[in-house]
Formats: sequence, C-alpha cells, structure tokens
Amino acid sequence: MLLRKFYKLDVTTRPASPNPEAMLRSADAALLIGDPALVYAGNARVYDLAEEWRRFTGLPFVFAVWAYRPGPALDPESLGRDFARSRDEGLAHVDDIAAEWAPRLGLTADAVKLYLTENIDYTLDEENMEGLRLFYRLAQEVGAAPAVKDLES
Repeated sequence: MLLRKFYKLDVTTRPASPNPEAMLRSADAALLIGDPALVYAGNARVYDLAEEWRRFTGLPFVFAVWAYRPGPALDPESLGRDFARSRDEGLAHVDDIAAEWAPRLGLTADAVKLYLTENIDYTLDEENMEGLRLFYRLAQEVGAAPAVKDLES
C-alpha cells in the first residue's frame, strides 16, 4: 500500500520465505517483517514501515491488534481487562523476556528491551484508531482488502 499510494509505484507482490537473497534472485525488492527484519544483517536499504506511514499520513501505524468475534459467551469488558493484564504482565517482566529472546535472535538483551519498550506502542487510543481506519480505507482502494472495516475500540 505504501508503494502504491505514496510512492506511486505499480508493484506486484508474492509471498516468500524470509530470505532476502533468495527473494532477490527473482524479484526487484524484498520485504522482511517481524523477527527476520530485526536480525537481518545483509547489505540493504532499510525502511521503517511505521516511520514511512507517519511521514506520509501524520498518523501512527498499528501493526497488530487483539481482536475477537462477538458472541454470547464473550464479555468485551472482561476480555479487555484480560488483554490489559496480559500486556501489563509482559511489560513488568520485560527484562526476563529480553534475556530469554536475545540469544534466540542473536541480539543483546538491551537491544531487545529497547525494542520492546521504545519501539512498540501498546495502546489503541483514538490517534491509533484513526491510523488504522485510514489503513483499511487505503487497503480497500488498492485492492488489498475487500471492504473498509468498521472498528470499535
């Protein structure tokens, strides 16, 4: 969407394993997300998707949300409290999490902790919701989503 809407590039995408060297044997560019992007040490020009999104839209980029399917067995308020407790528990143990994941990722515990505490926004406030709504509208415009989603927070 960034390439199409903001860089005005007509691109074709296809899924691939997170191996940039292999991807670049048959494509002009490669996209890594998640842990592979954090640890990639190859020679590449790096774009932070959240920074690019904010630069073009002025809004934060929401990378993930906790979502549920409404039904009679679910209480949204209780579920929201459970998600908030889970988040708070993780943040209370960020040193332990960083120490556990650092060797798995080949990073220092300090680098993982910095990522978890400075690079991730764990809220879904109105500004984040506005960014998410814009994302859905643009995704629909470029054909990446069938319809604009109604969102509730």
